[in-house]
Amino acid sequence: MDQSFSELNADVPPVDRNESETVGQGDQFLLAQQRQQGQQERQYRKKAIIFIGQPGKGEDNVGRNFERAARTRAGELYNQGYAPIPVRVKNVDEIRNALAAFGEYEKIERVEYFGHSSSKALYVGQERGDGTNLDASHLSALTSERLSEGCIIRLNSCSAGQDPGNRDVPIAAKIARQLDRKVEAYDGPAIFSTNPNRPDGLERPPEQGDIYLVPENGFKRRTFEPPTRARSFTHSRQ
Repeated sequence: MDQSFSELNADVPPVDRNESETVGQGDQFLLAQQRQQGQQERQYRKKAIIFIGQPGKGEDNVGRNFERAARTRAGELYNQGYAPIPVRVKNVDEIRNALAAFGEYEKIERVEYFGHSSSKALYVGQERGDGTNLDASHLSALTSERLSEGCIIRLNSCSAGQDPGNRDVPIAAKIARQLDRKVEAYDGPAIFSTNPNRPDGLERPPEQGDIYLVPENGFKRRTFEPPTRARSFTHSRQ
């Protein structure tokens, strides 16, 4: 289950050590992985899990771009002192099992998700089967037992922080309540971009280099505090 980004991106050629000053953050992360000696360095870093959902079907199929954006994000997290662990998932059980396995000896400090979603669910597996996607009816499968007290959960996906109407709250808010942890999510559609802060105007991302999943123009990232820590959800713009 503990897959390296080299395995997740098997079609990406190895990074030459002498090119460390010219490659992107994601490739710098690969360089750092190449230099690690077993688990020795990892034990001194904060643990982060990056879940990567299925690419989708038909017009929704993004190919390997979720994995590429996750790899870029891993480079950022590595530079911030984390040991990012990529986990490709296709159902709720795999998310639950990964949280239990990777948090067995030390608490998880950060959880991130790259995949499809809406205001009502994280479409982890893009299938109709029970337990394939994370909606309100499956949240009870997840617990905060392996999460540190200050763990932050970030949903890099479409509309997980958007109000669904009918007096309901978005899936990001429900996750914050279930896990009693802060959750960050976009309140509208997201798009791949070579710019970490905004859409770059390109019709599609380039084949190589760092890419990010950012909110489309006019939308933002919201922060949802669990009810035990705040009376209402706070909003932040980035």
